[in-house]
Amino acid sequence: MKRIIATALFASLTLFIAPAICHASTENLFRTNPEKSIIFNEDPMEYGYRNGNFTSSGLASWADQFVDTNVGTIMLNTQSGRANYSGYTTEAYWEGVAHDSDYWTTDLNGLRQKHYTGMLNGIEFTEERIKLLRERGISPWVSIRMNDVHDMSDMDNPLHATFTKQHQSMLVGANSPFYDDQRCLNYLNPEVRNWYFATIRENIERYDMDGLELDFMRESYTLFDAADRAALTEVYTQLVKDIRKVLDQYEMVRGHEIYLGVRVPAAVHVAVDYGLDVEEWSRLGLVDLVCVTARWATSDTDMEIEKWTELLKTQAGNKNIIISAGIESIYRSNYGQGPGQYTGIETTRGMAHSFLSRGADCIYLYNHMNEYIGTGQGHMYNQFRDWKPMLQQVNSIENMAGLVRRHAITFRDRVAHNENVTSVLPIVLTPATPQSQDLNVHVGSVNETYDTDNYVIIGVNQNYNGTGAGAVTSAGDASVKINGVECSYVGDVVTINEPRPKNLSYEPFDLIRYKVPKGVLKSGYNAVVVEALNGKTIELQWVEVYMNSSLPGMRNLALNKTVTASSYFEESTHYIPERAVDGTVDLWGWTPMFPADTKPDWWMLDLGEAYNVSRIEIVARQLRDGGDEGNVAYRSNFKVQGSADAAFTAPVEIASTGSYGQSVIEPGGTWNITIPEENITPIRYVRIIEQDNENVAYTFPFLTEVRVFE
Repeated sequence: MKRIIATALFASLTLFIAPAICHASTENLFRTNPEKSIIFNEDPMEYGYRNGNFTSSGLASWADQFVDTNVGTIMLNTQSGRANYSGYTTEAYWEGVAHDSDYWTTDLNGLRQKHYTGMLNGIEFTEERIKLLRERGISPWVSIRMNDVHDMSDMDNPLHATFTKQHQSMLVGANSPFYDDQRCLNYLNPEVRNWYFATIRENIERYDMDGLELDFMRESYTLFDAADRAALTEVYTQLVKDIRKVLDQYEMVRGHEIYLGVRVPAAVHVAVDYGLDVEEWSRLGLVDLVCVTARWATSDTDMEIEKWTELLKTQAGNKNIIISAGIESIYRSNYGQGPGQYTGIETTRGMAHSFLSRGADCIYLYNHMNEYIGTGQGHMYNQFRDWKPMLQQVNSIENMAGLVRRHAITFRDRVAHNENVTSVLPIVLTPATPQSQDLNVHVGSVNETYDTDNYVIIGVNQNYNGTGAGAVTSAGDASVKINGVECSYVGDVVTINEPRPKNLSYEPFDLIRYKVPKGVLKSGYNAVVVEALNGKTIELQWVEVYMNSSLPGMRNLALNKTVTASSYFEESTHYIPERAVDGTVDLWGWTPMFPADTKPDWWMLDLGEAYNVSRIEIVARQLRDGGDEGNVAYRSNFKVQGSADAAFTAPVEIASTGSYGQSVIEPGGTWNITIPEENITPIRYVRIIEQDNENVAYTFPFLTEVRVFE
């Protein structure tokens, strides 16, 4: 039967022909909301690890976070070794675990105990989420990990199914080139593929899903001998055919069409090397959705979108197949100890913009878990500002027009078995070889109306070879060209919001920006060339194009501006006023001397000129300190003021912990202050001042970072 896609993802990208049988709730929504094309993959254990309220109301709150976003499809993982249900093919990850063991009480934040309790209270985790998503017009799919390798070196770990433990002779990987998948179940054994097929069939029987995804990126690396490639290719293709037949049967049972998707490597030849004949699957009409993606170690900013499109839509002749571009949660320049960061809103926009401009039909977000929402370098998205806007923006180039986006060079973390994992960076520039090759950065499409004020940012190891001579501190140290045009040296980067790249080897690492002349940046690839000058040796570790940095509302006006304060704690450089505007979120920041000689305590920022400030963010210290756990006075007892002059002769009362309804900022929290439009007035100075004069410890805010926006 010809499957015509009725989900948001597919309705937005194909000619819609109404199927005879369809979910009414999703059919109507996706016809009228074609922009809801983002696919979101939900980790099998993330909800319980982060939240743990396995109740109808708790799960409803989880589903509600996707309302008013452009997420149209959510992939629900049901297993990772074991399952998150009690089934007949494999046990649940709480079954057989002693209730007095660490695996029950503390491992995975007590997830097993929480999930088990929810089950006893009548909550079937996946079934409940499918119902809640449909009620909210979001298409629920089930995603199956085809060979998960978590903790495979520890066979006593209760993540592993009994089948795996009993069939260790069928584990392969001794010759694998990858350190993290040395022990995979080998699909060339009929027992293995029969067990996986039975597990997949059980999921199809259990859950009324809109689609089923076979996640070969968790893990597809069971081919370690070139002689096995043909046999493994045949095995995988037959498995996909058999699964498609079961889905066809259950379409009659469910009364609607059920679609089939796969996740495969970013490069076509790598998929072929792993035995994944996606071209044949497309030609036979077996699959409806193909996600091309990195595996885990980094997002791949240069995936073969064009090649996949040509192969599947043109050569295989499947015009209706959907090609989604996978974005992972990590963003790194090389496989070793080079710079890296969690993916944030600006890097996600950059990748999405590039992939969509190259022909991807939609964006697929993997491992973008709420567990990582926070305020610091250890988090992906600022919970008050970034996560939901990201889910509203990255569905289309139009929705990202004019917004800050970052395009960096990363690497391909999965290669063919006759290849080595390689990366362009780092590059050592010496007096003998001072100039890099062309470093090609794909920036998507360039819009002359919006894409202005752009930079090339390079990252260098300041302490290369332990000499301390690797820093770039002036225009005389290094030059940068893009598309053959010289860029002007600006200096240290002060405009990248967290998360920002840090050197994982803890060597001193510096980011330097160079201004790109207007009209030089072009759609597609842009060639960056870096040259060490005046006999200098530079280890180049990071290269990116940073776009649209000066747009109102996106530029942090406070970064590295002049600040003063009433005092600072212990007269230590860790606590000086400038720490609150240095662009980093860590354990340090400004806090006043205690007990103070003068009251009230205050901290003041000079923006240099007057701005129509519309938003202020105040980030508290990342760790709890002082007092006891029940002390509700943490980070309270202050107000925020603006002024046209430093004397605050006519202060503008912006907010206070009392009037703003927030008596405390929790450790690591961010107070996001939005100024109503009718109250916006030009201000040059921002002051955070104590509301009373009592010497009470740990009440005044520890300002890890203050950000100000127009």
